[in-house]
Amino acid sequence: MKKLLATALFFVLSLSLFAQKDNNSLNAGLEVGLPVGIQSSWMSVGIGATAKGLYGVGEAGQVSATLGFIRHGYQGSSTVNGGVSMIPIMGGYRHHFESFYGEAQLGLAIVNSAFRVEGFGASGSTLNGSVAIGGGFLYEDFDFSVRYQGYGTGFNTLGLRVAYRLPVEF
Repeated sequence: MKKLLATALFFVLSLSLFAQKDNNSLNAGLEVGLPVGIQSSWMSVGIGATAKGLYGVGEAGQVSATLGFIRHGYQGSSTVNGGVSMIPIMGGYRHHFESFYGEAQLGLAIVNSAFRVEGFGASGSTLNGSVAIGGGFLYEDFDFSVRYQGYGTGFNTLGLRVAYRLPVEF
C-alpha cells in the first residue's frame, strides 16, 4: 500500500511540473448515448450527465478525469419494463489542435440493470472495464464532443456531449 501511495504521489508531482496554469478546467455536461450494434434493437437512447476535470500538461495536452451517469431504457416490448444505467469512472488524455481536440479514456463502469416482465423482476450490478475514444470542439465556454465507448460487456455507445467549461486554478 505504501508503494502504491508513493507511486501515485510521484505521478501527481511529476504532472505538476509540466502543468499549464491557464490550461486547467472543470466542466459539467449533458450526455446522449446512442446504442451501437445489436443493442440498438432493444435499448433506447440513453440520457445522462457527466462532470470532467482537465489538468493541463505540456503545451497542448490535458489529463482528464470523468465521472457520470447515463440511463438507457428497454424498447420494443410492451411487457418488459426497466433499463440499464452506467456510471463511468474514466481517466484519459486530451490533445488540442487549436479549437479541436482528440481524447482517449480508460477506466471502469458500474453497470446496473433491472427489468420486470409480467410480475417477475430481476436486477444486477457489475463492474466492468471501459474504453472510449473521441474528439470535440471548443467554442467560447462550451465543449461539444462525440465519442465511441465500450463498456466491457459487449455494450457500446456513440456518445454526444455538450458541456459548460469553468476555468480553474489547481
